[in-house]
Amino acid sequence: MSVPNVAVQNWTQYNFEDGDTNEVITKQNGFNDSLALFQTSINNMIAALNDDVVFVNQAREELNADNIVHAPGSGLPNQAGSAYSKDVTTSATDTTEERLLKVGDGGVLGGDAPSSGNASAVRNGGFYEVDINAIGFPHASSLLFAARRTASLGVNRVAEIFIAANGPEPVPKIAFRGGDPAVLKFTDIYHNKNIVGIVSQEGGVPTGAIFQKDSNSFGSWEKHADGTLKMHVNAAFAGVSITNSDGGWFRSNDNQIILPLGTSEFIGPGTTFSISLQSGAGEMLACTIGRTRRSGSSLFFTLLKGVSTPSVDFEVTATVHSRWY
Repeated sequence: MSVPNVAVQNWTQYNFEDGDTNEVITKQNGFNDSLALFQTSINNMIAALNDDVVFVNQAREELNADNIVHAPGSGLPNQAGSAYSKDVTTSATDTTEERLLKVGDGGVLGGDAPSSGNASAVRNGGFYEVDINAIGFPHASSLLFAARRTASLGVNRVAEIFIAANGPEPVPKIAFRGGDPAVLKFTDIYHNKNIVGIVSQEGGVPTGAIFQKDSNSFGSWEKHADGTLKMHVNAAFAGVSITNSDGGWFRSNDNQIILPLGTSEFIGPGTTFSISLQSGAGEMLACTIGRTRRSGSSLFFTLLKGVSTPSVDFEVTATVHSRWY
């Protein structure tokens, strides 16, 4: 839609009378010329207005309303949001509220992560590099991701995921802490690299691996994070005499099995055990296990047989169930 031009009527033929002087005629012609010039100016303005109308119509067809941004304080809605009016971070550790995170700051998408030398000093969310001589971390030269949450009572709570990078295998750790950074404790995330390792505990709370397996010349053992302890022994005996008369049977003296762990490494009360001849040995020797007992870190047992036998060779298997804490 455009605005039509304006036409100014030529009044020359109506403006003169017989007897008009030259001065009157000249004056009236000047007036008519001014009207014609006014017409030209108006039509030029109309042409410019029509050009503007065409431009606005084209812009309206091409413009995406979601990208319209109005000046702050204009009162007009901004489909593009308010990010355009925000400042950006000025350093890797800039934690100013409502600033836009610049690529690389906070260790995000580039650049070096800010370093931390003390676990208690991590108060804001983000990525951190743990210094080589850091305090309060399980390992140094590592990476840390921290997420901060302000609780309803105004107490800051931080969840931290810790990944060590200074060993042959990564060691993920996770830590939670509340308002008091001094109580920060790291708790392992279990995975296929640390399920089996060294078990440990603090105040009855497991702090190490889930399972521990080891052995020595006396046998093997398994420790579980819940305190369970199992010991296994295979022992060979040679030249054992079964000649002591015992109520219609013949009995050997006590035979000793030394356990792989000393009494300082397991709890005696509640400890149970079993001793059995190796498969087939009882039938072959016509023997059976007699009395059994435990004394400290040793098991004792006798062999029973229906006839007196001066010397037998055999093997036994002993299993002990106890607790290491």
